[in-house]
Formats: sequence, structure tokens, C-alpha cells
Amino acid sequence: ALGDNTSAALTFRTKFPAPPQLIAPITGLTFDDPAITFQFTEIDDADSYELHIIQKNTGVLTVLRNLTPGGNLACNGTDCSHTLNATDQGSLKNGRTYQWYVKSVSTAGKSKSETREFTLQPPLPPSLISPVAGFKLHSPTDATFSWSDVGAGADYSLRIKDTKNGNVVVKVNVAGATCIASVCTYTLDGSEQSKLKDGREYRWWVVAKNTIGSSSSAKRKFTTAFPRIPTPIAPVNNLTFTNVNQLA
Repeated sequence: ALGDNTSAALTFRTKFPAPPQLIAPITGLTFDDPAITFQFTEIDDADSYELHIIQKNTGVLTVLRNLTPGGNLACNGTDCSHTLNATDQGSLKNGRTYQWYVKSVSTAGKSKSETREFTLQPPLPPSLISPVAGFKLHSPTDATFSWSDVGAGADYSLRIKDTKNGNVVVKVNVAGATCIASVCTYTLDGSEQSKLKDGREYRWWVVAKNTIGSSSSAKRKFTTAFPRIPTPIAPVNNLTFTNVNQLA
């Protein structure tokens, strides 16, 4: 009709990217190492992704990490993977259960994957290897301690307590990176050796610790029985001999 300014109708369709399919970790896993790797399917129409980690019992968003293929996200045309960085690892707490999901992102919008759960626990307690319980240490220079490496990115604290007065006489940190073939070994240095006294009973143990928490090993006792330092009797100091037979 004359004066009708209505335009013709146009049809358009917005195509959101498909939601990613989660691959790993599977739901219900428990981790003692916060360096968790998340894996999901790569989406053709996605420009980037978002990793969401939420504390289950509070609903608090703990981690929101934007992931870019070729940057902080490794993709191979089929699936993508991302390992939490140190900052995000430090946000996860011991004994907590978390929910995680991934969103695919494009200029058209976002699509959310399913949600999965995982739980965090501290590293397992180390197993003491040597010295064995009841060991008698005859020289402070032989004070070498070994225990199992629990992995989980853990470092260790070796502790020795004097059972007579209850004082912790040695507390030294040992880097997990120094452990070899799943065994950690530490020999007391000179200043630490001097803390051990003759004729005493000591208790030793090891604490494994990472950013999630810590776990203590069992405790063992050892005693010290250092050899007596001989006291010179004869000849007296600065004595002068005139005959070699006097040395007999």
C-alpha cells in the first residue's frame, strides 16, 4: 500500500560453537599433586576456551582460566590439554572437592560442557628406610637418613628430636628434586652433626609437603654411642729424650 515503509523480513541464524566433550580427569578422582592436566575435545568453530573450577560445597569460583590454542593450550586437531600453572595450583586446597567444566568460545557465543568432580588430598606419608629402629650411631659423620619419595611434587622436612628434653635438634628441608630412583637421602652437615650428643636417644621422622598440604611419616628411635677420645698419659708434653731406648 502507498506509504507502507515496512521492509522485507530476513532470516538469520546464529551458530554457537559446539560444547567440548571432557576427556580427563574422569569424575571422582582424588589427586595429591595440584599440577592437574585437563583434557577435552577440540571444537572447530571455537576461537578459545574457558576452564572453570568451582569449590563444590561453597559454589565459589576458584579458577577461571582463558585458554588459547597455541598459547597456554596444547591442541592436536582432535583434543586439547592444559596443566594448571603455579598460581592456579595454589588456589586449590587440601581436602576440598571441586567441580570443573569447559566452555568453547567464539564471536557468536559460548557453549558449556558437562561438569565433573575431583578431590584433593595431601601427599602420602613417606616410608622411612634407614636408619632402622634401635640403630646405634657410633659417629656423627655417619648420620645419613633415607626415606621413600612420595612424588606429588613434594619436598621434605627431616626432623630429629632429643627424647630426653623434647627439643627438636635438627629440622632441615630437603628438596624432592634431589631424590633418586624413588629414594631420598640426606647426610647431616657439620653444624647439624654437632647437635647430636653422645649417649643420647633420638627420634626421627620426615614430613612430606606440597602446596596442597603435608603428611608425616612414622617415627623411629636411634641412640648415639660415640667412641671416647683418648687422654694422653705419657710421655708428658714437651719432654726431651736423650736416648732412643727411652721411647720403648
